[in-house]
Amino acid sequence: MSELDKKIVEYQTLTKQLELIIAQKAQYMTKQEELKIAQEEVKNLPSDAKVYRLLGGFLVEVDRAQAEKNIASELSDVTARLESIEKQEKRLSDKLTDMRTEIENMVRRQGGA
Repeated sequence: MSELDKKIVEYQTLTKQLELIIAQKAQYMTKQEELKIAQEEVKNLPSDAKVYRLLGGFLVEVDRAQAEKNIASELSDVTARLESIEKQEKRLSDKLTDMRTEIENMVRRQGGA
């Protein structure tokens, strides 16, 4: 296998990894939006409203302050994970751009030889 073939295979592998990262990012963005909506909904409830949490397929009543704390904590975790994924996406995207340029240069050199 030539050096160019190896680079192309590596490029394809990294492209697939980027696709997976983008899909994962979309999932976390959706989760983040859901948590923001839940946070706002709980905040806007009347003070005497009951709050429930889904646990193992059952709705269980929880303390409102605890529910707000749980949502804020989960939102913080999801946001941190999303930031990490975005950094991975940027690094991989930059690497793919560099590899694309390198492959194009290799092809030009082979074509000119």
